[in-house]
Formats: sequence, C-alpha cells, structure tokens
Amino acid sequence: GKVDLGAVKEVYPLGDSIALAGVVTADMQASGRMSDIERERYEAIAASGRLTVEGVTAALAGLPEVKVRRAAMRVSPAALTLSELGVTVGRSDIEASGTLSNYIGYLLRDQTLRGRLDVRSSLLDLNELLGDASEASAAAPADTAAMRAVVVPQNLDLALGASLKKILFQKMVLDDFTGSLTVAKGTVSMNRLAMNAFGGRMSASGSYSTAADAQRPALKLKAEIADASFSTTFDQLDVVRRMVPLFEKTGGDYSMSLDLATRLTQTMNPDYATLQADGAIRSKNIRVQNIAVFDQLAAALKNDALRRIEAKDVDIRFTIRDGRIATQPFDLSVGGISLNLSGSTGLDQ
Repeated sequence: GKVDLGAVKEVYPLGDSIALAGVVTADMQASGRMSDIERERYEAIAASGRLTVEGVTAALAGLPEVKVRRAAMRVSPAALTLSELGVTVGRSDIEASGTLSNYIGYLLRDQTLRGRLDVRSSLLDLNELLGDASEASAAAPADTAAMRAVVVPQNLDLALGASLKKILFQKMVLDDFTGSLTVAKGTVSMNRLAMNAFGGRMSASGSYSTAADAQRPALKLKAEIADASFSTTFDQLDVVRRMVPLFEKTGGDYSMSLDLATRLTQTMNPDYATLQADGAIRSKNIRVQNIAVFDQLAAALKNDALRRIEAKDVDIRFTIRDGRIATQPFDLSVGGISLNLSGSTGLDQ
C-alpha cells in the first residue's frame, strides 16, 4: 500500500509537538512459523518485497527536524538491501547504502545484526545530534552543550566505510574524513582514519568501547598529526587547554605522535586519573612569549632576548602517568643561550 504521512493528523491527533509529511510505499510479504524463528531456521521464512520512502519529514519539539529525501530497500529472507538513503537531521546530511543480514533474528530475538554500510556526508554536526537540543537552544551554544556518552549496542556486527566532508564535534572542525569503522560486541574500532584537523593533516586508529562499562567508555587512540597549528589546537580542544595551557602562548606549526588510553566520563571528557599516554611533539619553527618565568629570567640576566623563545627543529618527548605530563629533557637555544629543559605538569593544573 501507500501511506501519506501528511494525512495522519486527520485521523489521529498528533498535537502541536509533532508534524509529519511524505509518502511511504510498501509492497512486501512475509510468512513462516514461530518455531522456525525460535530455532533460527530463517531459510524457512518467506520474505520479499520493496519499501520506498520519499519526501518524509518529521518535526518533534526540542529535536532537530528529520527529512528523508528518498530511501529504497529490497527485502529477502537473507538480507535487507539498502540501495539508496538520503537523510538530513537538522544541519547534518547523510547518504548511505549497504546490506543488513540476520535482520529477522535481530528484530524478533534480539540476535546480532550483521552488515556493511557505506556512509557519505557533506556535514555531520555531532553537537546538534548528540547534545540536548532544547537545553542548547535555551541556555548555551551548541559547542558548549553537555554531551552524553554514546552506548555501543552489543548485538551489532557492522562494517562502515565513511567519507565525510566536514564534522563538527564540540569545538573541533574536521575536514575530508575518510576511513573505516567496525562495530562489534559493544566496541567501535577505528581503522585508517584520515582527516584535516587543527590546520594540518591527521591519521588515527583506535577504539571506543562501552562493553565493560556503559557509563565509563574506554578510549584507545594512536594518532599522527602533521603541520598543525598550536593556536588552532588550543582553540578547538578543551583537553589541550587543560593539559598543555602553554599552547595558548605558542606560535608556529607542529607535528605530533600520540599513543593514548583513557576512560571517558558520562559527558565524553577524559577521566584524567585513568589517562596514560606516550608521545612526541616536533616543530621546525616554534615561538613562545609572555611566560612569567622567562620574563623573570630576562630581567635577572638583563637580556630581553630571553623574553621570547624562537627555536627550530625542536623534538619534545613526553609521557602521561598518574595525572602528570612528564617531559623528557630537550634542548633550546634562546637569545644566544643554550638551555636544557625538562619537568612535569599536573593535569589538575
């Protein structure tokens, strides 16, 4: 049959908080015995047909408007084949295609859903999608709205290929994101992710898991960043504001390698007590000024050149353990004076 969603309000009172429009066309049939489902004999189930969704919009109070431009799906006992999907949710747009298998067991017996999806987007605003829209609009901009930990379902076994032009997450702006994700047993694994970030180029792999504790997700990340901007990183990453406040007073570009593991809080921020990391920051040209200790040193030695650090080919290695960032000794030449620096910084500032 064909359903005109815009006519639903004529036969059922939706109220002022819900608005529907669009057309759903279905030509599907299914038959079988419940005993076959219980014994997972899905080959004995007959299922066939097509489902098409066009021009559907759904507006709910306090949530981003959902628009389905078109979706087309074929049905067989073995799989649902999504040949086309075009959706916008608020500012975000998503196109997808793929196949889902074992859908009967997933829907009726809560079994594992398997499949492959390829997702494309020109803009994915995660602040709008994951934040509390009503609170955000009434009290704060989207990039300051409280996030909530995303729970990864245990009964998914999915592979996702992603090509996303722009992602907004908290204050970060990521461009030209490509890579693949696998979702299995409560864990999202990231493979060969590549993107433009913080004024440079970034590649990463790792995992996000709620398998052990849905309230405290586990994050593992290996990342390489090339030719990024100190100031852009400071502006976009709250974690850098806390861990490396010196970035605010640092000019120039940097490259970095990082191997990090941490638990996340319910608001998707690192639990600093559990954070452990090893890494290195390299810079061909670094500039730092307005550091109180160097201003005092310059005054004591009567050498104003010490007030501003300008160094080339810097290689700084660091570790994070027990709530502190420990910096291994490294050399700088400032104002004609050679310095060897090392020390530690507390994440509690």
